[in-house]
Amino acid sequence: MSTSDVDDRAPSRRIARWCGASVLLGALLVLAANLVVVSRTADRVVRGVDELRPAEVVIVPGSAVRPDGTLGDVVAQRLDAAVGLYRAGLVEKVL
Repeated sequence: MSTSDVDDRAPSRRIARWCGASVLLGALLVLAANLVVVSRTADRVVRGVDELRPAEVVIVPGSAVRPDGTLGDVVAQRLDAAVGLYRAGLVEKVL
């Protein structure tokens, strides 16, 4: 192995280390942001319908709709929950 072989690999190692450090930093930033959101909103999470106050509207965020028109599991669960709130008289409208 000549010295030129070692020199040729040095830039690729630096790039690999930089990329690895960037991915790690990105993951840490996402984790930190998630912890901030969870800690600042923990007192607003309800565990049951009996803890909710009546509202004018409940908003159901979208998710996957299959090509045949059926709802994906996530949006179906969200919609079921919204309909439950409507039937319980806690909301006037579902959006």
